[in-house]
Amino acid sequence: MLNKHEKATIAYFDQFDFPLTEAELKRWSFSEFVLDSVGVGLNKSSSCGRSLDMPSIRIEIESKQGFYFLKGREEIVEIRKQRYIIADQKFQRALKFAKLFRLLPSVRMIAVCNSLAFSNARTTSDIDFFIVTRPGMIWLTRFWLQAFLRLFRLRPHDHGVSIEDAICLSFFTTSDNLDFNNLQITKPDIYLALWLSQLITVYDPDNIYNEIWQRNTWIKDILPEAQAYNLAPQRRIVYTAWSKVFIPLTCDFLEKTLKKIQKKLLPDSLRTMANQDVRVVVNDKMLKFHSNDRREEMYNKWRKKLNN
Repeated sequence: MLNKHEKATIAYFDQFDFPLTEAELKRWSFSEFVLDSVGVGLNKSSSCGRSLDMPSIRIEIESKQGFYFLKGREEIVEIRKQRYIIADQKFQRALKFAKLFRLLPSVRMIAVCNSLAFSNARTTSDIDFFIVTRPGMIWLTRFWLQAFLRLFRLRPHDHGVSIEDAICLSFFTTSDNLDFNNLQITKPDIYLALWLSQLITVYDPDNIYNEIWQRNTWIKDILPEAQAYNLAPQRRIVYTAWSKVFIPLTCDFLEKTLKKIQKKLLPDSLRTMANQDVRVVVNDKMLKFHSNDRREEMYNKWRKKLNN
C-alpha cells in the first residue's frame, strides 16, 4: 500500500510520462512540507485546539514491470523504456563533448542535466550541460565553449531548425556561487530540488557537487530521502594533467571585454527578461538562460491534479 507522499510523487512525475520504480519512490518521495503546500497533510490543530481535517489523496495507482503510475497510464512504462535507450545513446555523445570542455582551465565541474539526467530523453531532446567555472572567468568560459559549438554548428537551431543531439549550454555559475535557494520560483520548488539532486557530474575533480549539497540543505525539506547522484566510475571523466593542457587567459581586461561582447549578442528576448526574475539571470557569477522556464506551470498542474 502506497502512502500519500508516494502517491503525490507519482502524480508529479506523471507530467513527464515517467513511471517510478520502488527505489525511486523512496528517493524522491515528497515531504510533509510539500503536501502541506497544496493542502494535503497531516491533521493539524487550530488555535482553539480543534482538529482541522486536511484532504486526503484519492489518486489510484497501478503497477507493471516494477513501475508505479497513475491508473490508466500504463502506456508510459513503454515510453520510459524507449526514452532510456535514446538517453543512453545521447549520454555517450555528452561524454565526448565533456572531455573536450574539461580542457578549458576555467572549467571546474561539468554536469549533465534536465531530461537526459533522468534518462527520459526524446529523440529531439538537446544534450544539456550545467557548467561550474572558476570565479572571475564565467564570461570567458562561456565565450570559448559557445564559440566552439557555433563553429561546428552544434547549438540548438544553428541549422535554422531544431537538430538532434544539439549541445545546449544555458546554465553557468562560478564555484563561489553555489547556493541556489534564491532561484526557487514556487515554495516549495519541487522541480529545482529534483534538478539539483539528479545532476550527473561527469567531470568534478574538486568535488564541487558535494559542496552544492552542503550549500543547499533546503533540498532535504522537499526531498528528505534524496541523495547526491553517484555516477558509475566508468562513466566519469577522470582528471589528468592533460585536462589543463592549454594556458589560461585570466586577465580581468579579457573577462570584461568578452562580457561586453556577449551581452550585445544576447537575443532581445533574453535581454528583456534578464534579471527581471530567476528565469534569466545575467551577472558575473551566474549566467542562466531559461526563458521557457515551466516550473510554476508544472507545480500548478500538479496541485490541480491532487485537488481534483
